[in-house]
Amino acid sequence: MIEPQPSAAHELNLDTLTWEISTEKQTALFTQQKENLLNKLADKADQLKNSLLAGYPQTEIESFYRQEKEALAWQADNSTETPMLTQIAQNRGVPFEILVEKVIEKSAQFAVVIGIIIGQRQAFEDRLLALKTPEELTALEQEIKQWQLNAN
Repeated sequence: MIEPQPSAAHELNLDTLTWEISTEKQTALFTQQKENLLNKLADKADQLKNSLLAGYPQTEIESFYRQEKEALAWQADNSTETPMLTQIAQNRGVPFEILVEKVIEKSAQFAVVIGIIIGQRQAFEDRLLALKTPEELTALEQEIKQWQLNAN
């Protein structure tokens, strides 16, 4: 009985009834597998980032940069206008100064965690680009699949 074709690049050797792949096709297949894993890696990094933002509405997420910008500007010069933060503080019923502190604190925490995600993704990518064998690729794929956020 003939095994299923391992990939589209494999051809059946009619003499031995085994699947074979030419060196050229094997190189092309390996390159394609590396590209696929690179895409999976990018998706995994996005999943980790998105897990940090769970529970926040998109409108609020899109305002994070503006909130941080206003908070830092006000911290440097408290005569700076802060229309967004002023409205948030008033409508939320919290002291403006406390809101500024919280925005800066959360922004710093988020920056650290995003830095961890980016650094780990880039380390995985460096390793991926240096891979020489399908076995190394499989091992790295398993590591990426198990990758979780550990922001200690």
